[in-house]
Amino acid sequence: CEAFCDVLVIGAGPAGIEAARVAAEAGLDVILVERDFLLGGALLHESQAIEDTDARSWLSARENGLRASPNVRILSRATAFGLYDNGVAGLVERLQPATTARGRFWVVRAKRIVIAAGALERPLVFGNNDRPGVMLASALRAYANRWGVAAGRRVLIATNNDSAYATAHDLARAGIATTLVDAREDPPASLLHKSKEVGVELRLACVPLRTIGRFARAVVRRADRGRDPARGDDPPSAALDRAA
Repeated sequence: CEAFCDVLVIGAGPAGIEAARVAAEAGLDVILVERDFLLGGALLHESQAIEDTDARSWLSARENGLRASPNVRILSRATAFGLYDNGVAGLVERLQPATTARGRFWVVRAKRIVIAAGALERPLVFGNNDRPGVMLASALRAYANRWGVAAGRRVLIATNNDSAYATAHDLARAGIATTLVDAREDPPASLLHKSKEVGVELRLACVPLRTIGRFARAVVRRADRGRDPARGDDPPSAALDRAA
């Protein structure tokens, strides 16, 4: 299939949705491409407010507005695999299982292309961080908030920034025993208060060293010191069945 548009937006998370909305309201022909079968990106597992509105209500209102716009075409289950000269993009659309064809190939010619594919979470590096049971914090949150699945009963989350606190709070509210290991000594007081309120165990100024055992344990130590060979002390460990 071949299509033409003024603006091609790749990615239908909050940034892509807003880009499509603004372009559509300016009277431009827009094609919005999303590889998931639902629009929203990270908003699909977000529990915090956006623009003073809960994420799901905001997303529903924006999506309804786009679908009602005559100059917006939405392609879900579609992946942009290449961008070429003169504003040409190649897309592969996965069709619904009930249809005869399994997929559709698109060549889209756009005057402008907006890439709103979102960000990738970067994991912390520690020993055995590629073993089963170690996963990204964003994946844990998506399992809990989008799919209603507890990825573990005892979870340890390691972080060096504020973003992991939302995941820890969501897991704790879902009844999952959650320990948060923060490499910083003084995270914001509001996050510490909220963590205590929802029952998250905090270990500040600590970092993960490695995971050990068949039923995983995470070995953590203070960020400002390691193992002392003269004393033969091992850093404390925490029992868990998921680490992030």
